Amino acid sequence: MKFLKHVLSTMIMFIGCGALGDQDRTTVLVTDRSFQVNAGSEVSVALPKKYFLHQLFIFAESANSRDSFGEVSVNGDVKGSLYLPGHDPRYVVTVADAAETIEFVGLENVMKIQKIEALVSEIDTTPEPLPGEYHSQMGRYSARILKMVDHLSGYTDYYDFGVYLLPIRKHAARALAVAEAHGDASAGARSYYLALLSVLDNSQPYFDKMLEIANVYEAIIEIMTQRENIRGLLD
Repeated sequence: MKFLKHVLSTMIMFIGCGALGDQDRTTVLVTDRSFQVNAGSEVSVALPKKYFLHQLFIFAESANSRDSFGEVSVNGDVKGSLYLPGHDPRYVVTVADAAETIEFVGLENVMKIQKIEALVSEIDTTPEPLPGEYHSQMGRYSARILKMVDHLSGYTDYYDFGVYLLPIRKHAARALAVAEAHGDASAGARSYYLALLSVLDNSQPYFDKMLEIANVYEAIIEIMTQRENIRGLLD
């Protein structure tokens, strides 16, 4: 009974923690010193340190009375275009990538960038395993999946969190609790394990997309490995 209480408390912790996937996101000031970007030129702005960038909030305007155009790039990829007819409260650019710098490229006329803020997450590339020992293979597989979901939540947007990570978290938590209470071979528990496997299979589009992000691909590989372990256990 004492061990089962530990498992259930772990399950509740992982379901309740970061239900929106943004528990470790924060907005930081990149710079409040204005600068200009001329047509045909590129200006690089350094972040305070390497972050996973979710969004950029750019306060900008044309440097003169004519319209200005430019682009925002991160790691060589264009993340957004800026059309500056005059002062605008804020331009929002979605990045979803880890970076140390932001590049502004002038395409026409002169852009005046007044301030940049960024919605970021701290980069953690070494997720730790869940504490405690588990008596079942399914319990160990589910625990690893829960830990990887916790790691991935800081790098995932609201849509993908709700469609993919939250269902994985719920089914993995249920499978963990059932496995530790009834064991791997329980006929009554099998439906919980199959449900988790189904959710993992349906999440492959998310896995494929996240494999392109250097700071999380190892966590994705870990989840897919545990998925195949579950499949083997159920065969």
